[in-house]
Amino acid sequence: MEDKLSALLQILNPDNTMSVNRFLAHSIGMADTIIYSALISKYTYYRNCGKLSDGGWFYSTIEDLQESTTYGVKTQRTVIKHLSELGLIESKLMGMPARRYFRLKSNTEILEALIAKGQAICDEMRMKSEIDSDNENSQEEHRNTSLSQKDKQDCPVGQTRLSQKDKLDYPERTNKFDPSGQSYINLNINNLKGNQSINLGDGQIEKQNFCDILSAIGYNSTRCGYKFILKPPESEADFAEYDEADRGIQGCAIPYTLGYDNKAMEIALRFLFGYSYYSAHDTSEERIAFVDVVIEFLAEMACAEKTKIKDGYISGKLVIDKINHLIQTASLSDCLWGFKDKWETIVSETKIKNPRSYMKSTLWNWLIDYKLEDFCYAF
Repeated sequence: MEDKLSALLQILNPDNTMSVNRFLAHSIGMADTIIYSALISKYTYYRNCGKLSDGGWFYSTIEDLQESTTYGVKTQRTVIKHLSELGLIESKLMGMPARRYFRLKSNTEILEALIAKGQAICDEMRMKSEIDSDNENSQEEHRNTSLSQKDKQDCPVGQTRLSQKDKLDYPERTNKFDPSGQSYINLNINNLKGNQSINLGDGQIEKQNFCDILSAIGYNSTRCGYKFILKPPESEADFAEYDEADRGIQGCAIPYTLGYDNKAMEIALRFLFGYSYYSAHDTSEERIAFVDVVIEFLAEMACAEKTKIKDGYISGKLVIDKINHLIQTASLSDCLWGFKDKWETIVSETKIKNPRSYMKSTLWNWLIDYKLEDFCYAF
């Protein structure tokens, strides 16, 4: 077992440099892989010098590991917790004064499974790239053939061949907001029916499963432990034991392309909120029902070309930007639970004619004002 582990460690980091295994990085994330590789390097150094403590322990301070990886204390703490949950390392304080010690665990099956998972991810990406390339070549060939045949026809009086080509390339379509910052993107009306895939020019967004959506927001399910290595999560219910903090959503962000799929947006928001955890641990059905409504409205606003609020209109892109800022700097669950208290106060004091529209406007103002140092809520 030790020989097998040593061979794997040699492959991962053979020469004490900050090199990383590409497959492992795809599987558990770049920061985790860099820090794990640095620990492998330190283990190898101490072993070669005969300085390992009993049981294979070696120490590395926060400053020492930061010098080797560039990552500070906050990232180190998160990654060490994750690597420990995966069963790759152990960590504890020992000695006087206390030092932070590590030990690499000989879980070769887990390590091989992680590398195999990363290789499968790479293979899937490569296959998708080849398929997309073939599709683009096929479409280009078809379009060139169509144009060549059309050019042979006589032009109507008063119309140039250029205007004919324009009509071929750009048939009548309906405009939809493009959150990537390119103003408008043309979508064929037929493609919007029946949850069909929508052509975005650089690929297609099809009806996505739960893992696809997690991947889209930059989340790796193995952050919650090794149980997701061999059996990926299939739904939000699989995360019922993890609240928003324990899910390890640091670095996640909702991409603008998710704004074309309202259902996927709702699933992403529920995950980032910690929905199944609160559903399992909160006995109040009324509280959960309120969150259902708020998340539904947030998804609608994020996926809309524009939403009318009290002072004008806001774009879907702007809503996504605000949500991303919130999940990176604060807590989505704290924000929405706080909004529930605010909304109850408003309802008790205000006669509302259009609750749906009024809630969207109030929700947007709450997102803007949330956690302001000098809080002054305007409604």
